[in-house]
Amino acid sequence: MLVVVDLEPFAVLPSHSHYHEQAGIVLEGELEFTIAGETQLLQQGDLYFIPSNIEHSVKVSSCPAKVLDVFHPVREDFK
Repeated sequence: MLVVVDLEPFAVLPSHSHYHEQAGIVLEGELEFTIAGETQLLQQGDLYFIPSNIEHSVKVSSCPAKVLDVFHPVREDFK
C-alpha cells in the first residue's frame, strides 16, 4: 500500500510499532526519524525502512514535510 503523508511543521508522531513493514522516501522537508532507538535526520530524497514490530517515531522540522510511505501488508485501518 502506498500512502502520501503531508506533515505540518513541528509535528510529532509519537513512538509506536505495528506488524506492517514500512518503507518510504522523504519527498519534501526534513524529519528526525527514530527507529529502534537510533535517530537520524532525513531530508528530501532519503529512504527509510522500518521492520515489522519495531518502535519508531518522527519529529518534523520547522518546515512542512511530505513522505511516501509503503506498507506491507495493506493497512486496513488506512482504507
